[in-house]
Formats: sequence, structure tokens, C-alpha cells
Amino acid sequence: MKWTRFKILITPGYRVIALSLIVSLSGCEENNKGGIDPGDASSMGKWKVTEFSGSILNERTGGGDPLLCPYFKETYSPVLGDDQTYIYFQNRTRDSELPKISMDVYDTLNIIYEGGVFIFHISFDNGYYGNESLEGSGVQYYYSDFIPGSWTFSVGFWTEEGVHGEIRAGNSSGGFSSFHLKGMFKNDDLIEGQWTWEEITAWSVIPAECTSEAYGTGQWSAVRK
Repeated sequence: MKWTRFKILITPGYRVIALSLIVSLSGCEENNKGGIDPGDASSMGKWKVTEFSGSILNERTGGGDPLLCPYFKETYSPVLGDDQTYIYFQNRTRDSELPKISMDVYDTLNIIYEGGVFIFHISFDNGYYGNESLEGSGVQYYYSDFIPGSWTFSVGFWTEEGVHGEIRAGNSSGGFSSFHLKGMFKNDDLIEGQWTWEEITAWSVIPAECTSEAYGTGQWSAVRK
């Protein structure tokens, strides 16, 4: 099956994506060798994700409707593999030119224009999350409201201290979702960090019984190939 970036949202019943939440990078650990050069992404390349623990719990919290949106409660687990879960690094060639953005994004915005571009593709057994819209762009942030009433926002940057990546989206009815991961360079060849996922569906054309919520958190690590 060929997945697209939003195939991650395959769940029972009608789903709506939206995103919030941005977390700043943790400080540098004392055992960081300090040899990471964010100006030389070509030497970083693609890294192997060796650990991705935790899971996502998704539930029809509105109770459901037998005909329109049956109740469900499911758990999604990470899937490792070089072609399914990976990270890589690219050079930043310019600052992002962000248009007038949604207040849901602006209220939590923490733009950092330094370092390089960080790309991630994280698979679960119901699909994947990724910020590939940044690939080859030379920028660390991309905002789009191409579809009326909804928006998407991709984030991916790395410095000598660590990495931060996020994909979030939202709609005018108040729904939101956010997948993000952050990590620190433990040494020149190892990154360790955390990830979180949060989602609340909302859409004006569906009843409250169809509301669902999803949450997830865990640890991850990657090594240089």
C-alpha cells in the first residue's frame, strides 16, 4: 500500500486532523562531545532509528453512534525498519517565509532560525507521521492553509545540541492534532529523545457522539549509519 503523509489518520469512523503544541529543545547534556556541526548536513546523512517505544491510544470518547460512527478503542504501535522509520539531515539555505498564520499556531510559535533542516518519517501500524514537506526546501518551517477552513504546519530543525521535528494541523471547528519528537546528541553518533502525539477530532458537521481523542508518548534513539 502506498501511504501519503495523511494516511496516518486511518482510524474507524470519520476523522479530522488538526494540530497544536510545540516543545522547545532540551539543553545539551554534559556528555555531549560537542562535535556536531549543523553547517555540514552532508556528513550527517540518513540515520538508523534503533528504538521507538511507547504507543498511541485512540478512543471514540463521544460514545459513538451505532449507525454513523460506532464506538472504538484501539492502540497503535511503532514499526521499525529502514524503509518505514528513519530520520535524516539537510542544510538550511534560507529562512522560512511564513504567511499570515492561524492564531492556533501563532500562540505557540517558537521560531528558531539556526542550524539545519531535520526530516523525520515515523511509522505506526496504522500509518505514518512525517514532515517531508520540508525535504529539499532549505527551510525549517512550512505553513499551508490551501484547503479552506484547515491548515498544516511542518517543523524540522537541528543544532549542535539536538533535533526537533513536528507535524501538526487544525481546522476552523477547533479540532487539532500534533506529532512531535525532540532529541539530544549524546555523542557524535547517537541521538536519544522523546516523542508525543495528541489529537482531538472536531468538525461542525458531525455530532458530539463522533468525537474521538488520541494520545501517545514514548522514547526513541537513532545512530549514525
